[in-house]
Amino acid sequence: MGSANVFTISKYITLKLENGITNIYIKGVLFRQCKYLLLNVPLYYEQNVEKIDSIDEAAEVLDHSLEHRNAKIDIQPEVEFWGHCSNLQTWVEHNYDTRLLHRNLAFPLLKRLTDIGDVTAKKVFKERIAQRLERKYVPVIEYLIKENYLSYLSKEEIGSLDTSIIKLLEEVENNIRRITKKYQIFLEEQVIPEGNDIETSLERVEWLIEKNRYRQVFRELENLHTRFPDNSVVFLKLGDLYFLFHNNNKSLKYYLKLLRQESENIYALSKVAIICYNLGFVRTSFKLCLRILRINPQFFKILGLIRELALSKHKKAFEYLTSFIHTQIQADRID
Repeated sequence: MGSANVFTISKYITLKLENGITNIYIKGVLFRQCKYLLLNVPLYYEQNVEKIDSIDEAAEVLDHSLEHRNAKIDIQPEVEFWGHCSNLQTWVEHNYDTRLLHRNLAFPLLKRLTDIGDVTAKKVFKERIAQRLERKYVPVIEYLIKENYLSYLSKEEIGSLDTSIIKLLEEVENNIRRITKKYQIFLEEQVIPEGNDIETSLERVEWLIEKNRYRQVFRELENLHTRFPDNSVVFLKLGDLYFLFHNNNKSLKYYLKLLRQESENIYALSKVAIICYNLGFVRTSFKLCLRILRINPQFFKILGLIRELALSKHKKAFEYLTSFIHTQIQADRID
């Protein structure tokens, strides 16, 4: 179900090798770059089930991680690509068993699939969270707490867990609080840009983003929006921030505010086109693509979205893409 550089795992998940990097697409929209690969993980996992319960544990004991700083493993991008394809396909075939992928990928990917309506993902999402809690592997439990995945379980569902698990959760949470408090004291000692003007406030936002303090970023930007209700940079920042966290409605709100001021802002138009595609408004998405190309015929980045529209059987997108390719071929012949 794939070509040399594209592999379709399901109707939701596609992997693409782009510029030597493996990217994951969910329903045609870029989800995440695959940053590293644990070599032969499925085979190792199957042969050592009693020793290692998950890829998270394997990552700690194996020296095959490309993320390891001192590792000097020369793997061709194509080989790495097919390794990722194999691992993701195994994960899907095992009903999204989060033990088969690293937690940093397994849970966000499962959550995204749940959000877009994957029936299997919806069915097993809570089950997979509870399953990892029952395994009592502390690094995974810490991750689930820090990333707020426990909020998806009801009080009754958490209460039904074994008492030893609940006790472990309390211990891990207390430890996280202690570490967080120490970190907050450290951050308070850092120099944060001060001032009430728009330039200094935006500098502060950038500083907070660098420190991954996104809750404060949200508060800061919403406060800026209140103080400077017509500032286009604030619209852009808010749109990008909500887009990053997959909040289509709010990101669309701020991109549209920006476009009311700058109707030919190609960046904002391209983001709105992607959001419309995510929400299922295929025709609107295609019209926006054409509008972008009318403004700037050289903005070829948007062709990727048109290609996805064509693959989703949008007739006009397919016709446009075919015509574009034909025109390029003719131009190459003339040159």
